[in-house]
Amino acid sequence: MPLRSCGWCAGDLAMPTTTFTIPSLTHDDAAAEVMFELQDLPCITVADVDLAKQEAWAQHTAMISPEEIAAALEEAGHPCAGWTVQD
Repeated sequence: MPLRSCGWCAGDLAMPTTTFTIPSLTHDDAAAEVMFELQDLPCITVADVDLAKQEAWAQHTAMISPEEIAAALEEAGHPCAGWTVQD
């Protein structure tokens, strides 16, 4: 379930991985909602959630920023407490 191809936006661009801390990740339904939102965003190539750590991570191109991903998660009812980016 974690793999999602973005087609045209993957290319040869740098692919940072951003890990989001999401306090509402406390049950399977929340995990499914977060995954649905991440998979619905453009330019995310791989994403997954870790309920035990209350985290979600996404590998994405520079065409979508961590701020844009966090805003989408918040709009879906899962605000982020913060995030870290690994290039």
